[in-house]
Amino acid sequence: MSIKDLSSNKVILLSLVGNSLEVTLQHPLNVLKNHKQTNICKFHYNYRNLYRGYSFNLYSLNCISLIQYYGYHHLYKETQNDILSSLSSGLLSGLIASPAEYYIINKKPKETLIQSIRRNRITKIYKYGFMNCLLREGIYTSCLLTMTPMLEKRIKEKEIKYGNIISPILSGGISTLLSHPFDTMKSIQQKNNNNNVKFECNLKGFGYRSIRMITTFFILNETNKFFIKNVF
Repeated sequence: MSIKDLSSNKVILLSLVGNSLEVTLQHPLNVLKNHKQTNICKFHYNYRNLYRGYSFNLYSLNCISLIQYYGYHHLYKETQNDILSSLSSGLLSGLIASPAEYYIINKKPKETLIQSIRRNRITKIYKYGFMNCLLREGIYTSCLLTMTPMLEKRIKEKEIKYGNIISPILSGGISTLLSHPFDTMKSIQQKNNNNNVKFECNLKGFGYRSIRMITTFFILNETNKFFIKNVF
């Protein structure tokens, strides 16, 4: 059994539990990645800074993941095509991810996210970095929901140990390599309100993001399997 075989309410619950756990554990890596990419000021390593914007990130990422999980679940029933379903749901989730990250990246020190939303005009949120965000989310969702379980199944068939660890390392690594240039360009475009980005900037924050992606794939894959096997 997989996400494709679950009822809609179970898919929603699975998405909320897995992604809430992932955000709580890995929010600091996202903060450090954004800082490395935009490189606007010296970063002070403390709990308050590392978990700055946590509540909004938790809310926005759960909204994004609901579109990805439910979209994949629904589209697969209609198309019976794994890659098309995961890619399409990822692209669709970019409609929420792009404005959410625009507000996070453009939040000034000591400014609340509500103040950031009021200060930044709504006309800007889809103007900068939007296409790069769509491409990043499409790649991410395809690798997470299609590639990870497929690799784990293939590794298990070959009777290789630790397939549950090897598969997220491979899929998370591939996802990072393919999507990181788009992620970096998106962050810089949104921070500078400028769509012209030099190619040499594209590997900024790669270390933080690769660690986060691999561990994210592991956490979500294991959460999915645990709930499908023991709860549902």
